[in-house]
Amino acid sequence: MEKTGRQKNGRRKTVRKNWFLSYLLVLAVPLLFGLLLYRYSVRVITEEAQRIYGSALDQVYIDLDNYLIEIDQTLERALLDKAIQKITHVDGTPQPSDQLNFHEAQIVLNMISINHPNISDIFVSVNGADGVLTLHGYISQHNFYERGYKNGSLTEDALCGQLRMPHSSTELLQFSDKNGIRYLAFMRGTLNTGVGRSGDTVVVKVERQLFLKRLAQFQWDDRVNYYVMLPDGSTLCSTDVRADEEPEIPAGALKPTEGFYYIQDKAYLVRDSRVSDWKYVLVVDRDLMLQQVRNTQLYTWFGLVVCTLLGLLLSAWLAQRNITPLKRLVGRYAPKDEEPPAALKGKNEYEMLDYYVQRVYRESSDHQHDLWKSQQTLRKYYLQELLEKPSYSGQSTTGRDRLRLDAPYYLVVLFSNPLLSAPAAEKAENDGSDMNFEMLQIAILNIFEEAASPHFALELTDVGEACAAIVGLPGRDADLLTCLEEDIRFTEQKVQEHFHWNVRAAVGDVHEGADGIHASYEEALEALSYLTGGEDAEIIAYRDIRDARASYTFPAATERRLIDLVSAGHSDGVVALVRQAFPLTGPEAVDTPGVAHCLAYDITSALIKGANQGGVEDLNGVRFVPGESTDPADLQEHLTQTAAALCERVRLKKGAGTQAGQLCAEVQAYIRENYSDPDLNISQTGLHFNITPAYLSSLFKRETDTSLLSYINAVRLDEAKRLLEQGLSVAKIAEQTGFRDSGALIRVFKKETGMTPGQYRAAHGG
Repeated sequence: MEKTGRQKNGRRKTVRKNWFLSYLLVLAVPLLFGLLLYRYSVRVITEEAQRIYGSALDQVYIDLDNYLIEIDQTLERALLDKAIQKITHVDGTPQPSDQLNFHEAQIVLNMISINHPNISDIFVSVNGADGVLTLHGYISQHNFYERGYKNGSLTEDALCGQLRMPHSSTELLQFSDKNGIRYLAFMRGTLNTGVGRSGDTVVVKVERQLFLKRLAQFQWDDRVNYYVMLPDGSTLCSTDVRADEEPEIPAGALKPTEGFYYIQDKAYLVRDSRVSDWKYVLVVDRDLMLQQVRNTQLYTWFGLVVCTLLGLLLSAWLAQRNITPLKRLVGRYAPKDEEPPAALKGKNEYEMLDYYVQRVYRESSDHQHDLWKSQQTLRKYYLQELLEKPSYSGQSTTGRDRLRLDAPYYLVVLFSNPLLSAPAAEKAENDGSDMNFEMLQIAILNIFEEAASPHFALELTDVGEACAAIVGLPGRDADLLTCLEEDIRFTEQKVQEHFHWNVRAAVGDVHEGADGIHASYEEALEALSYLTGGEDAEIIAYRDIRDARASYTFPAATERRLIDLVSAGHSDGVVALVRQAFPLTGPEAVDTPGVAHCLAYDITSALIKGANQGGVEDLNGVRFVPGESTDPADLQEHLTQTAAALCERVRLKKGAGTQAGQLCAEVQAYIRENYSDPDLNISQTGLHFNITPAYLSSLFKRETDTSLLSYINAVRLDEAKRLLEQGLSVAKIAEQTGFRDSGALIRVFKKETGMTPGQYRAAHGG
């Protein structure tokens, strides 16, 4: 007994020790994360501070450079003015005839001064006459100096010397007037000069204080200062009040660098002016830049110390408290009537608890999975029985496995799976070739459920080769059927976009109650047999063929003969037989849209069988669905074109080849030359090259991997994009690119690019 007690105490101490160490390990993770977060925060704060200061300096040099550009433009405005150019020819004492020119030039100077209120003064030094034209009139250079510059920082000789010097570009002169106000004079010489004499000088005078105000608006702290430096290293102006006495910028700080340059306790950042030889310098105390970093450092270390102490105390307390509940948990999970497994010999309570919990979790997970699979299998069985057995009442399944069949009316929609009959070559070229049959079935059902579940009560399942949807309707309204058709179209479109397969749908008729589901299913199966191949998705409803079958005859002998002619590639015989089977005149003439469509489906089915018998499996590029046309004559013409195209493919399969590459190149050149013609389409292109449109489209698709219609639209859209970037209206662009109207352009543009022409224009700055 004493030995057993010592073993229990030893095992308990081991568990408590391991538990305490585990808490410390858990504590180490946030501590380590805190250290990493601290290092990252310091780096981010430092980079952000440098970015903010750099942005502030960028604003300074952009603002002052823009002001310099404004001053330079003012000088050019004055230099290029005809009135000012006239007075540059005055040489010697002005004549009375020159007074009118002086007056006109004075008006120009006043207009310039009014338009630029930041300019203190603007004047023209007429060096040929030793005079100055100011805003107030013409005076001699001597009187000009006496009135405004005497007792200032410039002597008369120095001022006159500067005015008479040639200034081929804008030059700067700093001086103080007689009142001690400091100015910056920007000077440039005129171009029109007399022979043997220097040009005149136009001067724009600006108060130096204006530059200081512009700098001061960007200073948010006394420890942040801006300097404007001249090429000789002198300071033009600065927000530092000590800069006028003794500039404190070391020469090394002005060397070009992309980032901050640190000297002692200062950080320097330099930007070169874009329009002059000035340099803009930002000087910041390093203490100011590192203030946020130091605060972060202080708070982080304090938080880490507090968390560490609290974590140690909490770990010890939890380890002591949890040892007893752990033993009780092990006893609850451990079976009472069986010995512990050999794998648990010598293990502590924590390891035993983990073992038993994992075992219970696995058993529960397996049970839930098996239950879910059984429910799905049973649900699928109920639905298939409901669809396939006429005596299987829907009421018997109501409430079974979450089936709800309490709608007043029902119809069945069948989606054909394109992977069932797709040729191997088409699967290899299709982006969705790696998707198996079952995965595509699931995708079709999920997409249709997403589209139709907000509008109808749905039950979905797969029935072998197709996907079935039992749709509950509240009534027989035509609007409900239109909404259902839109949901089916949405499903076909999404499957084509995401999986690149064309899904086709057949719809049964509407029946009352769940007992009519089987009848609607049988009708959908019959309608499904009328679906044909082709590139476009189809929807065929049983109600469209219900009354038409009794109104025409399509003998089996005619079908057999049509199949034989197509498989032999006999184009003329096939066309003649199609017109005989689809008469437009006489007692058996096809004269109603419903009958015409049903007969067209039967003939199309025979054409496809003949093409397959002739060795043609790839039917891409051949359009079997005649679109929205209801005219029997149009349907007959479409059938004859399709028949001729299939015969040509059969002959091509059997060795009748053409120079396909050269022909496609000629077709592309023809389209690029005639894309602006709104009548340009596949038919017109085939007529131009004396080739049937269906065959030309198929040949073009095989050679270029692009359908002929897509190529025509692509050429037109490329031109439309170019015109949109030039700013033309959508209506004008539609007219120039071959679209019938702006609506047609918008629809095609949206389908091909994912955006409207207006959105494209906004995105590309048109």
